[in-house]
Amino acid sequence: MIKDEDKICSHFEETAQMIGFELDQSVNCCTAIEEIIQGLADYGDEGALNGARFSAGVYLGKIIKNVVGGNWQHDDSSNQFKLNINSSTIFPHQAIDDYINNKSSILFYVQAIVAKHSA
Repeated sequence: MIKDEDKICSHFEETAQMIGFELDQSVNCCTAIEEIIQGLADYGDEGALNGARFSAGVYLGKIIKNVVGGNWQHDDSSNQFKLNINSSTIFPHQAIDDYINNKSSILFYVQAIVAKHSA
C-alpha cells in the first residue's frame, strides 16, 4: 500500500495545474503526464525529475485503479511499488521510467492494461 496515495495524487495535480495542465485521474490525461515528464527531463533537474517520477507513477496507478481496480504492494525484489490487479502484477513507476528512457507511450501502457482487465 502506498501511504497517502490521495495526497500524492492531489499534489501532482496541483503542480501540473501550476504549469498549465489539468489532470482528472482519467486515461485521457496520460498524454499530459508524458508532457510534464518530458518537460522536466528537458529542464535537466534530476531531483525534480525523480520526485515527479514517483508522483507520476502513483498517479498512473491511481488512473488504472479507478478503471479496473487493484491494490498497491511493495515488491522487495525490485524495490518498487507494484499494482496487483486480479492475478496480474504491473509496475506503473516502471512505465514512467520507460517513457523517460525510451519514450514508450504511457497512454498505450494504460490503454493496454485497461483493455486486458476490462475484458
